[in-house]
Amino acid sequence: MRKITHLTFLVLGCLLLANCDKKQPNIEIIQDMMDQDSVKAQDYEPKNPDGLAMRLPPEGTLPMHAEAYIIKDVNEASSKLSNPLADLNTRTAQEQKEILGRGRFMYETYCAVCHGPQGKGDGTVADKMAIKRPPSLVTQPILGYKDGRYFHVITQGYGIMSSYAGQVGKFEDRWAIVTWIRQLQKLN
Repeated sequence: MRKITHLTFLVLGCLLLANCDKKQPNIEIIQDMMDQDSVKAQDYEPKNPDGLAMRLPPEGTLPMHAEAYIIKDVNEASSKLSNPLADLNTRTAQEQKEILGRGRFMYETYCAVCHGPQGKGDGTVADKMAIKRPPSLVTQPILGYKDGRYFHVITQGYGIMSSYAGQVGKFEDRWAIVTWIRQLQKLN
């Protein structure tokens, strides 16, 4: 009996496979998957009141795995925020190495092109900035800024510098950059 069942399934399987013709389209049981209303991200969409295909996310929503940052004023950030990674002396040598390594990597990836490898405002694109050159991070008045201000500028941008919150998504990475900037200031 089992042999007959197996043989029946084998014959049916062969018949189904023999029926496959790559020149004919698939048979769709649920047509909605094949014929759906989709548009490209920046296309015109006549069904929407503003004509835009891209929809704005609802107010107050965050991308997945994002942290909320609600401070809007740089002075408020200076007074309210403190660097949780600042006191390197309380950490093991391995932790110090990891924090400074991460901060250096992130700084060299995102900041050094404008501010330069030593933070002197002499990055590779600094000469091409016609409006205003990036400031030196190792001289006054920026040398006297609090860590919260650096964090805020990375997060929200300041002047002609735009926000780097999209590139440096994690708060810990931003604080690591601030810690690395402090290290550069000690070295200069």
